[in-house]
Amino acid sequence: MQVEYAYLGNGERLAYRKIGNIEGPKIVLLHGQLASSFFFLPMMQRMMDDYHLLAIDLRGCGESSYQRPIDSFAELAVDVEEMVKILGFVDAYVLGWSFGGAVAIELAARMQSLKGCILLGSLGLDGYASLMECQWKPQEYRAYTHRRELKREMHGLSYWYEAVQQQDNAELRKIYLQWIVATHRVDESLLDQYIAEACKQRNVLDYELALLRFNVSHQFNGVTQGSGRIDAVECPILILHGMEDRVINPQSWSNIKASQQQNIQVKLFDKCGHVPQWDQQEAVIRAIYQFAS
Repeated sequence: MQVEYAYLGNGERLAYRKIGNIEGPKIVLLHGQLASSFFFLPMMQRMMDDYHLLAIDLRGCGESSYQRPIDSFAELAVDVEEMVKILGFVDAYVLGWSFGGAVAIELAARMQSLKGCILLGSLGLDGYASLMECQWKPQEYRAYTHRRELKREMHGLSYWYEAVQQQDNAELRKIYLQWIVATHRVDESLLDQYIAEACKQRNVLDYELALLRFNVSHQFNGVTQGSGRIDAVECPILILHGMEDRVINPQSWSNIKASQQQNIQVKLFDKCGHVPQWDQQEAVIRAIYQFAS
């Protein structure tokens, strides 16, 4: 699938892949940390007959540029908003996987024209607090005001951060097998391509800083007070999450399901890890078809 480019007013050049039925509903796909639009290719090929699909390399990832460092996922949402206006996807559904879910929520809070928001294995509304306890967390619950503070701790605590910095494909392969694809067998050649895409990210540290600042709930999450921006999201939200996710705690979405928040649907999948679109592809696609029809 051909990679194309759009040029934004802030000087960034964002790469994207676009395919599908131009008469069908539109879906914008946003990837997470250590990823790119390439991660959505199997899903896009499965859905291309019925949907018009746009997968974007977020700033600093894949083939996109990184001229201006980010401090928040909201800044990435501003990029995506300009992008969808350029490409005619303002009335689309937005789908975000992992950290891309945070960008999708920020975008939905900004754009009332969106038809729906789909969160796949996504960071929770309370951000930092939704990470599994086995994932990297700072040793003290505090906000970081400077990148150098975060960088100092990341070097000591995050083995995958070191792997990306050193372009250590062997170590990244171990990390992927342990955390990302733990419940799904991936073709070896495809796994090599995923890891190659992960190594293209130039702003891992900045995404972690954005994580520590993201909280659209109404609660304090241990680091950041909730902004309550979830209230600005008017479109319906569909949450699809694996019960065996080793990165983001599915309990964070179980709590929302129990509260029966008005515009949010939650579907939790057994035998499913951090990447529902791989582990439970048919069930995930079926749920998307029911939601975005």
